[in-house]
Amino acid sequence: PFVNGTRALASLWIVCQHFLPHSQEGVLVKALWRSTAAVDYFVILSGFVTHWAARGRFAGALDLGACKRWWARRFGRVLLSCWLAMAFSAALLKASGGDVAPGHVARCFLLVESWRDPNRWCPDGQTWTVAALAPCWLLYPLLFHRAFFERRRAALLLSAAGLVALPAAAACLLLSNRVAAGALFRRSPHVALYLWPPSQLPDFALGVVAAELAAARVAEQAPRRTGAGLRADAVALVVAAIVLFAPNPGLRYRLGEEIWFDHGLGPLLALFLYLAARD
Repeated sequence: PFVNGTRALASLWIVCQHFLPHSQEGVLVKALWRSTAAVDYFVILSGFVTHWAARGRFAGALDLGACKRWWARRFGRVLLSCWLAMAFSAALLKASGGDVAPGHVARCFLLVESWRDPNRWCPDGQTWTVAALAPCWLLYPLLFHRAFFERRRAALLLSAAGLVALPAAAACLLLSNRVAAGALFRRSPHVALYLWPPSQLPDFALGVVAAELAAARVAEQAPRRTGAGLRADAVALVVAAIVLFAPNPGLRYRLGEEIWFDHGLGPLLALFLYLAARD
């Protein structure tokens, strides 16, 4: 139930960001500015749910046949609706004189345009999340499952720390100007940390680690943690407080320190999923 409930809340958060008017003042408007945290939750949740459902399926020797069958099911659930949305949006864009260059649209359908130009929106621009998750799904049976399945708890926690450190280090380097976001990212740290597909790999993997930690405890038939649900609720309240009460960015929309909301809440979101699954 917590998966469906939080997915609905995160979806509502993102829809409000796209369709409600924004202002400079007010507590709730800060949630609109920071809807990137909701997208981050979806990426972590994708890793969590993927591993929770497929845990153990790719143990042992590499079986490309099993990988292909899993990829067919995973992408088959998503690609048709994604392509239909793109086709409908492309027709509307063509009618209004929008960006429907054949090469651009073809790369969008192949989910590779955001690798080449992450700030050039595809028809139905929010399908960029599918392009960002595609490499995560491709790598799951080949890399993530093998890296984390039935590993020791200490190794998993160390992996989680490393996965959290990667985007944090990138944000620090970009904010300190020690590393500049180049022309590929239109000189925008936010584009580099958020819209470029490789930037989402650590958070997807973090979700996989959270699922492995929770599933391993369940498999051990460990005593049920009656307080885990309350702890999960407390973590969710901390996330809400950070989003709503951190200083208002005003017109500095996803600029400067605001890029921390691209991935900075990832550890808390993964902890929420771990605790909620243990309840």
